[in-house]
Amino acid sequence: MSDKHTPAYGDVQAALEHVSSPVSASGCHGLMCGMLSVRPAARTESWLREVMPDADPADLLVQESTRLLESLFEDARDLLASPELGFTPLLPGDEEALIQRGRALAEWCDGYLYGLGLGGYEGGQDRHPEEQEFVADLHEFTKLGITDGGEDDEQALVELIEYIRIGVLMISTMPVAAGGQTNTLH
Repeated sequence: MSDKHTPAYGDVQAALEHVSSPVSASGCHGLMCGMLSVRPAARTESWLREVMPDADPADLLVQESTRLLESLFEDARDLLASPELGFTPLLPGDEEALIQRGRALAEWCDGYLYGLGLGGYEGGQDRHPEEQEFVADLHEFTKLGITDGGEDDEQALVELIEYIRIGVLMISTMPVAAGGQTNTLH
């Protein structure tokens, strides 16, 4: 496990803005987690091309942002492989409006699904039924809409985040080939 801490949501968002990224901090984190769920040995370069396609590597702000994003990537890799199950989606903090957090969760799910595809994930009948259900649920969560921000919505969001957290860990450890090989690094 890495001694590093996950960069803060706001720092990741600022880094992405510095490189004119087409994705949000949540979408970016979802994308990397999707890739790493399928290919835990994935290299940061393929992911970085997705999140900062037009960045000039000679620009000092781009270099600084790249270091922070690489740190986020390695932290996600460590957390997904950890037996301590410490992984959680990168989302805005509780001080943000519920609507913003709900939108960020939808972006995270969209990014995760894209990352699964980028990593070579193939769904279908060969996948465990719980895994198939989870991926189908993620498709629905990309349409997540929270409107009133009441206590029921707050609790629903907490439950969705936990469901997603556990589902991602499930996919990260499911067999990827007929030989019983798993996605984990250990």
